[in-house]
Amino acid sequence: MRLLALIGKKLTTQGELLIKANRYRTQKRNRQDALERLKQFILQATITPKKRKKSKPSLASRQQRLANKKRHAENKTLRRRVSEGVVS
Repeated sequence: MRLLALIGKKLTTQGELLIKANRYRTQKRNRQDALERLKQFILQATITPKKRKKSKPSLASRQQRLANKKRHAENKTLRRRVSEGVVS
């Protein structure tokens, strides 16, 4: 599965892998280059990605979020209409 994800659009509808190699002047060297890239794809697919460890937001970031919420709420209360009977 990982190999298919890495290859992406290089796979044809028939399931063939297309690797274009035209970096070098000789066909032999380009063929070696294509094989080397195929090896790299396979090696990358064998390495399992690390699982993400769930983490909680830090205390400072939580406090900052709450402060921003409070500031935003104050701005909204200032936009409200002032009722005539209430004196603040």
